[in-house]
Amino acid sequence: MITKLGWSGLFALLFPLEAQAQYEDWEAAEESMESSPRAEEETVEAAEAEEPAPEQEEATEEPTGLAGTFVVWGEVATFFGTFDVQAETATGRLDGFALSPVVGGGWYVTDWIRVGAEWGLSMVAHSAIEGTVMEDGGAAFGLGNALLEAELVGRTDALRHRVGLGVTLPFASTDSVSELGALYLAAGMRGAWDVWLWAPERLSLIATGSVETDLGERVVAAADAGAGVLFYAGDRGGETVFAAQLAGNVEYRLDSIAIGGRLAAVLADEVLPDRKSFQLSVMPYGRVALGEAAFLSAGFHVNLMAPYGFSFAEAKVWGLRIGVGTQL
Repeated sequence: MITKLGWSGLFALLFPLEAQAQYEDWEAAEESMESSPRAEEETVEAAEAEEPAPEQEEATEEPTGLAGTFVVWGEVATFFGTFDVQAETATGRLDGFALSPVVGGGWYVTDWIRVGAEWGLSMVAHSAIEGTVMEDGGAAFGLGNALLEAELVGRTDALRHRVGLGVTLPFASTDSVSELGALYLAAGMRGAWDVWLWAPERLSLIATGSVETDLGERVVAAADAGAGVLFYAGDRGGETVFAAQLAGNVEYRLDSIAIGGRLAAVLADEVLPDRKSFQLSVMPYGRVALGEAAFLSAGFHVNLMAPYGFSFAEAKVWGLRIGVGTQL
């Protein structure tokens, strides 16, 4: 009987016609979904979702390979013209030529730690000083404070950075208006930057830091900051004072040559001339690499406001600065 009726006839006998039609619709829908591109895409997406996402690489410190390396640097700042020296009990106008060298060096104890020292002095040749205190013409030397410092240095793909702690030893002292003028000029030719190097009879505890990053293929930006507590170390009595500084650089590098500009601000009570407490300055500069291990730099420093500026006004200070050193 099955042969006579056929399989379709048997199916019709066993199920109602409506159920048979629904069953055929389900089979057609399943075949359509299995063959559709959307179904294949969803299958691929589901498989990809099950795969673990690749881990993003974190910025890590790169070994510098500098352990055991020595670095040295030096700078000479110069100025000529008139400058008003104002001490607590004496004032005088100095007319002459000033020269202030600074030398420093450092040694990498490890790839990440560097210890170093820095020391400078200032010399001024001047005509007769006139004011509340009179001095004959001649030459005067102002010895700066010696800086001893330890630094933590490092670099990642995005940043080069440095953090340091240091102390200055109180070698700077003044026995005359001309010696005080030599120290004031050393600071003035640098916009009072690192004023603790030139503050007479002061022992200072300081903290410094810097960061540098690439803004483009050839453009580099950097920032420097520092703060210090300056303790009086003389025998006449004096107060503890504070100083802070902040500067930013932007430079364009082309092969072995760099051209840039620097804006610096210094806040310091009681150790700037004329009892001022704030100094703002700018300096365009250039630097050239001397082979792979040394550099030569030159900058023209301009003070924008009192006490050392505006630089080209009467009795105010500018500075021509020449530097040389090793580069890593």
